[in-house]
Amino acid sequence: MASSPRPVDLAQAALAPFLVGAGVAVSGLLVGYPALLSQGGRYLIGALVLALVFRRRVLPPQWPHGRALGLLGADVVIGLGLFSVASIEALRGGTAAGVGVIVGFAPVVIALGHTLLSHTRLRAGLLVGTVVATAGAVLVNGAGHLSIGGLAWALTALVCDASFTLLSAPLIDAVGILPLTFLTAGAA
Repeated sequence: MASSPRPVDLAQAALAPFLVGAGVAVSGLLVGYPALLSQGGRYLIGALVLALVFRRRVLPPQWPHGRALGLLGADVVIGLGLFSVASIEALRGGTAAGVGVIVGFAPVVIALGHTLLSHTRLRAGLLVGTVVATAGAVLVNGAGHLSIGGLAWALTALVCDASFTLLSAPLIDAVGILPLTFLTAGAA
């Protein structure tokens, strides 16, 4: 039986979606710069902060190899690289609110993706939780607007965001959460 989450774990779980959601608005400030350069700078700063704050704990006890290395590479290319480009391009074709609403559907897509990949049934509680999270994104962001091109890029960002989570999940046990975060940010 799993133990109850600690208050610090709950606080971190609550803070993470806020920071991810704020990422779309922050990316809006970078629209005038080349997408890969500006986003790469963000990830480099994140990796350096992680290295400073957690020092030796960010290095994996064992470097990923084989399937884990392939998942890590796909995670970086799709979940961070393509996501970054798609986010910037979507913002060029609309507002942060419009992009935020589309990317806000990530919990629903992740829940559906996990259900399909694990060949399990979608639990009602999981579906309700993801719908509540998505409704919160819509409530906070408002409707915004997107051109057709902006919508296509926002949907690409949504798929990349969900892919990042689905690709990262099996890596957490293999590498550890802090090393995984450091490796993906540093590689991006």
